[in-house]
This record gives sequence, structure tokens and C-alpha cells, in this order.
Amino acid sequence: MLLALTVFAQPTSGTDSLETEEIDIVKAYSPTLAEAVKIRFMANIEKEERKEVKLDYNVPAKVLEVQYEPTHLKPVAVKREKPNRDFTDSYFKVGAGSQYSLLAEALFNDGQYEKYNYGAFYRHLSSRGSKLAHQDFSNHDATVFGGAYLNKAKIDGNINYRSRGVFYYGYDHSDTSFTKQEAKQRFSTIGANIGVNSHLENKKDFDIHSNIGFYTLKDLFNSKETAVEFALGFTKTFKTKHFMTFEFLEDYSALTQNNGTLNRNLVVLNPKYTFDNDTWNLTAGLSFTFEGNVTHLFPDMGMERNLLDHKIIFYNGWSRVLQKNSYQTFSNSNPYISNKITYKNSRIEDRFVGFKGTPAPWITYNVLFSQKIYNHLPLFVNDSTDMRKFEVVYDKRTSVINLLGEVDIVVNNNLKVLVMASYFRYELDQEAKAWHMPSFKMNVAAHYKIGEKILLTAELFGIDKTFAKLPGNKTETLKGIADVNVGAEYKFNKFFTIFANANNLVGTKHERWYNYPSYGFNALAGVKLTY
Repeated sequence: MLLALTVFAQPTSGTDSLETEEIDIVKAYSPTLAEAVKIRFMANIEKEERKEVKLDYNVPAKVLEVQYEPTHLKPVAVKREKPNRDFTDSYFKVGAGSQYSLLAEALFNDGQYEKYNYGAFYRHLSSRGSKLAHQDFSNHDATVFGGAYLNKAKIDGNINYRSRGVFYYGYDHSDTSFTKQEAKQRFSTIGANIGVNSHLENKKDFDIHSNIGFYTLKDLFNSKETAVEFALGFTKTFKTKHFMTFEFLEDYSALTQNNGTLNRNLVVLNPKYTFDNDTWNLTAGLSFTFEGNVTHLFPDMGMERNLLDHKIIFYNGWSRVLQKNSYQTFSNSNPYISNKITYKNSRIEDRFVGFKGTPAPWITYNVLFSQKIYNHLPLFVNDSTDMRKFEVVYDKRTSVINLLGEVDIVVNNNLKVLVMASYFRYELDQEAKAWHMPSFKMNVAAHYKIGEKILLTAELFGIDKTFAKLPGNKTETLKGIADVNVGAEYKFNKFFTIFANANNLVGTKHERWYNYPSYGFNALAGVKLTY
């Protein structure tokens, strides 16, 4: 399948000049099953001398390149002066490509007012040209957003709609057939968020951040999940280096399916102390997590030590969190999910140590070694009653060793290179393999700008072989994935740009999920009008 991703950042305010850049990536469908995301929120403590502009990133959802991404609410970083205004230009983009793929995207962003802003975003991407029956998809994203500055607070919010249309095409097409209606599935989500956050320095050095949001997810098989989340946080600063933070989060959800309704509620209280200067960053906190009638007391510890003028920074930490697994997180990760799933929360203990730094202005690095202990790690396996769909099994206790290396190189203003590699080793208690989870992932990406008009991109992406669990406890090995993708755009002037992307140059039809081969070579080209 094709992936077209547009990233744009819109600072909530600011006349400070910030470069804005848009990157269009179109590549073969190659989702990665990421490490489980934590139900966790932490205020980012900034030093007084930092005068960074806060950016509200609006990232259109990736087409079928999905990860565990629960809709948790993030507190705003504290100790920040009101920035000046800057914003992303409005634009309209259209494109078409192989497999009858269609792209339509538009952003309206009003930035002419100092105290408030508003706008809207829409995106459509679809494909229906595969030779394999029902290997089609159709995705829509729409958002209306806005924000306003009061005397001492910033209010912002959005209303959003998301639709993911897929087909269960993972079956033996030589002896089995389904009508398009029988194979069709669609996940439709509507949601809203509103946040109220302090944004100016005050005499008492006291900051407040709050957010409330909800979503309702429906599919074509009578499943409906509704969730409401509320987050509230306070931070008190003492002598510019000491920070006392208290966070409160409540996450309630109700899932209705053919077998009844499941109601779940999580409450998290997180008091924390942080010391931060140019040499040390020390964090010590506790997380009180209430899961129904069960109470968990988790540690939240972290340390950073600047060893050599930010060229070498040593860091480590230890924490435990509770991950809430939901129909939304599972369907985001695997769109071919069944609606007959048992839901369990996952407890995750994370121990990590690493080095990071900026040895020169043009290079940054990060080397991390970690061990995560999962209680009830969710894994996707094919449903034995309908092999087109996936159910979830939980391994009772799993140890995951991870070694991660990242290097980000900015040779000059025209050439940027990113290299990432990550190795995983799984030790499971009940399951024979970590089903559909790779033991190695790597990515090399480069952007080269020629003058002010031409931008060239290239990417090499790969993951190691994975394993699928079949009926009778049989194991099927899925070959690794190697994609080479290239792209180019030419800007005629500040109003008109053309772009083209070629993906999966190797042409392999790999299977990220068992019985679901991806597209081979694919391409997309189009034009963009900016105003």
C-alpha cells in the first residue's frame, strides 16, 4: 500500500522567525509494531534561560503505518513566556499514481491575528488498483482547530474526524472468494480536545496545565468505543532549579460489541520532584495508579549527567506504568483486527541506561540499552475461526532487551542524514515467539536540497523476519522487509510546487501481517498550490 505523510508545525504564536519545512513521504505499506506506549504524563521542565517557541504539531495520520498510540493527553511544558506569532502557510495539494492511488490535501491556517488563530485541515488518500481482489484502502482525515491567548492563559482545541477503510483480503484467493461487502471494514472516529494552560511568567512561579478530550470509534461490525480523558497538572518552581509537579489523569472508556459492554476506568496520581541545572537533571516521583479495585504504586526515577559540555550526557532511569489496551489502540496497530478480543491492561517496568549528546554543531547521537518487563504483553495472531482476521493473545511475563542507536547529521543547510538501528531480544513465558514483532529494525533517510527550488529525498527501511502463529500451534516465518524509496520536488515559485515519489524500488510484496502481502513498486506525483 502507499503511504503519504505530510508534517506541518504551526507555532501557537510568535514573530520569531522559524523555518518551516514540509516533508512528503510516500512508501510501501510497512507498518511497525512499536513498543507499547505508556499511560504516562510528565511535565517537561525547561530552564529559565531557554526561550524556545512552543509548536503545536498537527501530523496527519499515517496510512496503515500504525503503532500503539493511545489518545492520551499531554501536559504542556511549563515556564514559558508568551511567544510571538508564526504559522504554516495555507495550501492545496493533489496527486495521483500507480494502483489508481489518489491524494487530496488542503490546509487553511489563519495567522493574521495576534491573540487567536484558527484553521482547518483535510486529507484523502486511497488506492484501488491492485490485481489482488480487495487489496484496497480509503482514508480520510479532517480537523478544525483554534486557539486564543487570554491575560495569563492559552486556550486551544480541535474537533477531528478520521476514517480508515480497509478490506479483509488475507485469504487464499485461488479457492476462496468474498464479495466486496463481505470483506469491507471501516473504522470511523470523531473526537475533540480542549486545553487551558498558563503561558506567562508569574511572581509565584506556579504553572497550571489541563486538558480534556473524548473520542467515539465505530466500525462496520457493531463495535463502538467511547472514551473520555481528563488531565490536570501543577508545577511549582523554587530558585529556578527545583520543580515540584503534581499530575492527575483519569481515563474512562466504554466498549460495546456483540458480546456486551465493557466499562473501564483508570486514575493516575503522579507527584514528582525534579532538580535541573546545566550539569544534572534528577527526577524522583511516585505513580499511584487505580485500576478498578486494584491500587498500584509505581516508581518514576530518572537521572541525566552532563559529562562534557553536552557532548557526552549519561542518563538512566527506572519506572513502572500501566498501559491501557483498547479497541482503538489495537485497530490503529493492526487494521485487520477481529472484534472478538479479550482486553487486559499491560504493566510495564522500564529500566534503561544510555549516552547521548551533541559532539559538534552538525551531529547528535543517542545510544540506549534498556530492559522492559511486560505483564500481559499483547501479541497479534490469526483467528483460527477466520484466518482473515487477527485476535490478541497475552504473554503473562515478557522480558524485552533493546539496544538502540541513532545518529542525526546536518552536513550543511542543504544535506541532512538520519541513521537509526534497533535490536530486540524477547524472552517469553507462555508464547513460543513474539508474534509479528521484529528482532531488528533500521532506517536510513537523507534530504538533499539543491538551491532554493529542488529537494531530493531517499530512504532505506528494513525489519528482520517475524513469525506468525497458525492453528495447531504451528509457526510460519515471514520474510524480512527491505524498502528503498526516493522522492523529488521542484518549487517553481512560492506558490507552485510539483512533487514525485517512487517507493519499494526493490518491488517485493512483503507480508507485515500473515496473508497480507503489500503492494510492490508504486509511485505518486502531483502539484501543490500555496497561498
